[in-house]
Amino acid sequence: MSAEILAQENIRNQDQKMLSVTLMSDSIFCCAMSRINGQFFIDEFKEYIGIKHSDFEHISERIQSDFDLSDIEIRFQIMQGPAIIAEVGDNKPKNFPSLDHKIIYSQPLYSVDNPLFFAITRHQQAFTSLLNPVHTSLKHFCHVLDWWYVGRNSSVIHVHFDRKHLFIYGKQQNQVFYNDFQVDGNEDILYFIMSAYKALNLSPKLIPLHISGWLESNSPLFTLLHGYFVVIHFVDLQNFDVKQGDSVKTHFYFDHYLNVTCGS
Repeated sequence: MSAEILAQENIRNQDQKMLSVTLMSDSIFCCAMSRINGQFFIDEFKEYIGIKHSDFEHISERIQSDFDLSDIEIRFQIMQGPAIIAEVGDNKPKNFPSLDHKIIYSQPLYSVDNPLFFAITRHQQAFTSLLNPVHTSLKHFCHVLDWWYVGRNSSVIHVHFDRKHLFIYGKQQNQVFYNDFQVDGNEDILYFIMSAYKALNLSPKLIPLHISGWLESNSPLFTLLHGYFVVIHFVDLQNFDVKQGDSVKTHFYFDHYLNVTCGS
């Protein structure tokens, strides 16, 4: 059974208020949602940009002021930073980059037996404890993307766009690929996506490109991609709605949707 179907079954008839918190190296993105009769509604979205290590306590106070956190479940997701898919049986990562002053987590993947290792800073960990001292649910974006595609036997390339950052997930038989990149232009984006196809020995003329995040179908970037990839799919979320209106697409917030549905 695919994760798209599982997500709908797991959340049916469970009314709840939730806050998805996505952590990046110098930014935090918060998305407050209501879950009503199996349907998700985005209530509010806020971003906190240009954060320094010393700012995390202040940002925690701002979030508690900006959002009503009473009777709300908070879920944290890490998207950017050191991460590696290790060999089967590895208890700790080898050649893991930039581990000074970082805390290592490990999570299983659903499609393969290889473990995923990732790291957050001690300031990020302290932030999660300040915002939610009772219980901290922390997942990596690769983990939830792999959960989303676990029921698909065909090869997959999924790209999530977040302003100047690009997150690429792919799987081919018993191999999973994940990486994040900082990009400066559309040519960078095309290069990194084509490199992911090449790394998994996939053809952009045969394997569709799945897209989520901040990209519109009428943008120059989409036009560029359509010249190289025959089929492009925006992720389709049937039980997800945005109160701001039709100008805001649900695929913009796919990362937050995964954060609150994975493990529900």
